[in-house]
Amino acid sequence: MKKVYITIMMAAGLSALSFVLSDNGKAGVTGSPNEVTCADATCHDSNGLNTGPGSITISAPTMPGWQYVAGQVYPIEVTVAQTGVTLFGIGFEALRADGANGGTLTITNSAQTQIKNAVILGKVRSNVVHKLNGGAGVDTETFTFNWTAPASSTGAVTFYAAGNASNADEDVTGDFIYTTTQVVTPTTVGFMELNGPVAGISHFPNPVDDHFATSLTLSEPATVAIEIMDLKGKLISKLSTSSYPSGEQLILNHIESGLASGTYLINVRVNNRNNLSKITKL
Repeated sequence: MKKVYITIMMAAGLSALSFVLSDNGKAGVTGSPNEVTCADATCHDSNGLNTGPGSITISAPTMPGWQYVAGQVYPIEVTVAQTGVTLFGIGFEALRADGANGGTLTITNSAQTQIKNAVILGKVRSNVVHKLNGGAGVDTETFTFNWTAPASSTGAVTFYAAGNASNADEDVTGDFIYTTTQVVTPTTVGFMELNGPVAGISHFPNPVDDHFATSLTLSEPATVAIEIMDLKGKLISKLSTSSYPSGEQLILNHIESGLASGTYLINVRVNNRNNLSKITKL
């Protein structure tokens, strides 16, 4: 009888330990190819995937247009939000088309996140996941870490993110799981570089009101597109896309009356080369 009593207590202790560990993030449940999500697995399965009133978003403030330069380090922000929630969690992967890691993930806030690995079809996938109570926040929480792009271009890399909006009831039921993806592609040159077929780019006036112009000179035939993005790299508008002959000195006039006051990134894309600067809207 005494032995039975001890066995029951040990089982209860193991159950409690298992629950505590489940509050830490789990690798391999982002919903990427050949993976499930926490809504499909045995951890948070009482609500359907992406059925709640919340959201998850990925942003990369220094990667305009979601184009990366090989070997460059980019801060990544994953925000999980749901009104009334005070505890959030994430899982995040960056994968090549073959399912292997695309680049390197690095922790920048060790109190909030950690790296865990999952082996999927023989490939070790690195995941950024939350720590115990690392996602405490009111209505929203942003998880920050770094992604280093591959040292040489390996083509497109897909970011996979899963977020948990927890009801913090010390149980795995009643939570909501959200997923999102973002494809990033290599760029031919680094941002902020003015080279190749373009020189002397300027925007005036700056600060701008509703009307402004872009001036540039082409040294070869080129297709030119002018893009305005927010400081997180989200495309707001594409102002023009046209082809011009070599030696053309261009002054392109724009009207952007619907733009709210603030600071924006303006990208002059010339033959798919990116030339980035900032403008301020009055």
